[in-house]
Amino acid sequence: MTSPVRPDTTPIMIAGFGFRHTATSSSFASLLATTGYGDRIDKIAVPADKASHPEFLRFCADTGVEIISIDQHQIAQIHTPSQSEASRQYRDTGSVCEAVALCAAGADSVIICRKIISDDRLASCAISASSKQIQHKDHKTEESRR
Repeated sequence: MTSPVRPDTTPIMIAGFGFRHTATSSSFASLLATTGYGDRIDKIAVPADKASHPEFLRFCADTGVEIISIDQHQIAQIHTPSQSEASRQYRDTGSVCEAVALCAAGADSVIICRKIISDDRLASCAISASSKQIQHKDHKTEESRR
């Protein structure tokens, strides 16, 4: 007798980034390491207008993780746990990194690591997962809705 086939319930983990044009690959690398999820990231999300930034591309090449570009119309109006006046003014969402992470992970996604800002204050990162049944480390899961 064979066991019933069960769907893969492994959550997809997305690192979302927001950053200034002066951010460096070190800004991104240190942020990802700080989250504690760096070795479990499946994809990296970023606003489409930042996807070709040379330092960001260098960082992504070093990690070997696929980039997902998120259009501004997808980012706008995404409810995020963190709130920034600058993000609200320029991107119409509370947190760019959280919004792109949520968009890339899909409709059932949640933030599992809220926005962290790099030591040089040039970049931010958040982690989302596609499943609410995720085991996470020392970070409170945040409910986020579109």
